Amino acid sequence: MDLDLLLVRSFVVLAAEGNHRTAATQLGITASALSKRLRRLETQLGVAVTTRTVHGVTITPAGQRFLPYAQDLLSQAQQARAAARGTPVRATLRVGLPAGARASFVDAVGMRDVARTLTGIMPGLRVSYHGVPFPALRDCLPAGQVDVLWTNSPVRHPGVDTLPVPVTTDRIGVVGPEHPLADATEVTVADFADQPILYNPQAPEEWMSPYWLGDIRARPDAQLVPIDARHCDTVYGSTGHPDGVLVLGAIEGRHLPPTGHVLSLIDANPIVFHIATRRSEKRAAVRTLVKLLLHQPAVHLS
Repeated sequence: MDLDLLLVRSFVVLAAEGNHRTAATQLGITASALSKRLRRLETQLGVAVTTRTVHGVTITPAGQRFLPYAQDLLSQAQQARAAARGTPVRATLRVGLPAGARASFVDAVGMRDVARTLTGIMPGLRVSYHGVPFPALRDCLPAGQVDVLWTNSPVRHPGVDTLPVPVTTDRIGVVGPEHPLADATEVTVADFADQPILYNPQAPEEWMSPYWLGDIRARPDAQLVPIDARHCDTVYGSTGHPDGVLVLGAIEGRHLPPTGHVLSLIDANPIVFHIATRRSEKRAAVRTLVKLLLHQPAVHLS
């Protein structure tokens, strides 16, 4: 039996919302009509994809296996429709990332999966990714350069709202090959904080604080060595700096040159990622993307 894409889209929306009533509202139908669509989809698939609970709805293991394929089906159908009509997609949602973030970063933090779900919910929407130079991290949203910003900390701007997402990464220490700690595998975060630490004065203070261990000592107590960086690769290239050591997120440690020796930082709090939007933002695509990011499964990157 062929799959009905209307039923597939209803399932994808329900999986994203986690609630029959809100999913039905998103689809413009009643909760009863949504339940009928799901039963028809399960008949076509031959398996149950959801179960009702007192807390809402749970996606079954079969539904979890089906979900990424369902998202791909809707995305491909959208592209096929646009190609046949010779028309471009109707709208683009611009996601800001720290300049130099790799495609592997987008995949690791779950952004691409969430974007696929979003475009399945909103056919015709395109999600694009834009590197934001470090000096622009605080102002890129108010200036209209991007629509949402993926960040490692709250953005301090009166026109910006920031929320933590369930994605974290360990902090690591990086030293050069001639550093006294180059033969170690781990060090306490308190001891590492005594080292001269590289920091980038071009980046906003709230962004830089986790990287000079601002959560464990006051700024006047830190020995900070400035580097000039607008881009992630410049930071990664600073490993082996003769005057200081680096603190990075573990996910960033995958891109270090051979000059960088990585240390585990014992008792260091992880970096908690955030999503930021303009406070005046009203578009459904942005609100839905934020909701999807906030409700995705927790991910810890080590």
